Amino acid sequence: MNNKHYNELLDYLLKRQLLKKVDETYEKWVSQFRKQNNHIYVKERRLVPHYELSWILSIFHNNPTSTHQGVKAMRQQINKCYVWKGMTRDIKEYVRTYYECQRRGGPKENNQKQTIIPMDIFE
Repeated sequence: MNNKHYNELLDYLLKRQLLKKVDETYEKWVSQFRKQNNHIYVKERRLVPHYELSWILSIFHNNPTSTHQGVKAMRQQINKCYVWKGMTRDIKEYVRTYYECQRRGGPKENNQKQTIIPMDIFE
């Protein structure tokens, strides 16, 4: 959702009025949203305005604890808390064009996890 529409929707939810007259279709569409702490929510997920997209994507991809996830894993994590129109497309584009991931490449097939065997260093 672009910034203008997001702000109009938030203003409407806060004041329940718009400068222009709204019809029943708009009222019905707006009924799926709720406001909380100056943010818009759809059910339990926060609707992300366009100006916050890069911040959200970087948190879920670049964070050291997120291990530069792929599209599917990243979408599952983001989808738990956030929603926006074109989410999958934006995530695919972000992952596809992220410089560090492109430079390093994907995980290698022979890179299997191995159990670390504890050692007593005082023997």
